[in-house]
Amino acid sequence: TDFALSGRVAVMIMGEWKQMKDFTSWSGEEMAVFIGGGLHYQTGETGSISADDSIVVWTVDGSVEVDGLNLYVAYVGASTDLDSGTDVDPWGIVVQGGYNIPLSNGESVEPFVRWEHLDVDSPSSTDDEIDLLTIGANYYLNGHNAKFTIDGVFAFDSLGSSASALGLLADSSTGDDQFALRAQFQL
Repeated sequence: TDFALSGRVAVMIMGEWKQMKDFTSWSGEEMAVFIGGGLHYQTGETGSISADDSIVVWTVDGSVEVDGLNLYVAYVGASTDLDSGTDVDPWGIVVQGGYNIPLSNGESVEPFVRWEHLDVDSPSSTDDEIDLLTIGANYYLNGHNAKFTIDGVFAFDSLGSSASALGLLADSSTGDDQFALRAQFQL
C-alpha cells in the first residue's frame, strides 16, 4: 500500500464513557447512548500488479445501555475499485441485544441474541448473501473478571469459506445450513 488513512469518531449522546467499554448493562445502570463511525481508505502499491486498486471501508454504529438492557446495531460496508476492472462492494449489518438479570451474591445471567447479514458481492462467491443467528447467555460470576458464555450460531445459508473464529466451516457445493454450539470461560 502506498497510502492508507483510517479514522473513527465516537459521540456520547448521554451516559459516561466507561459504559462504552463493553456490550452489557448492569442492573441499576443509568442510560447511555453512543453513536460512532469509522472510515478507512487505501491505494495499491506502486509497481505492483494491483497498483491501481483502491479500497474504502466504513462503519456506522450505535449502542444503548440502560438498567440491564443493551442493544447494539452496526452497518459495515466496503467499496473496492480493482485494477482488473472488477468492483466488489460487500456490506453487512449486525444487531445484538441482551438483558442482564441479577442473581444472588453479585452474580448475573445475561441472555442475548444476535443477527448478522452479509452481502458478499463477490464474483467468486457461490452464495452472495449470508444470514447468521446467534442465541446464547453470559453467566457473570464476578463481572467481566470471571464469566461463562454459551451460545449457538445457526448459518441459514451455504458458507463458501470457513469462519473458524465463529466455529463454522466451509460448506460443500451441495451443503447448506449449519449449527455450531460454542462455550467459553473467561478469567
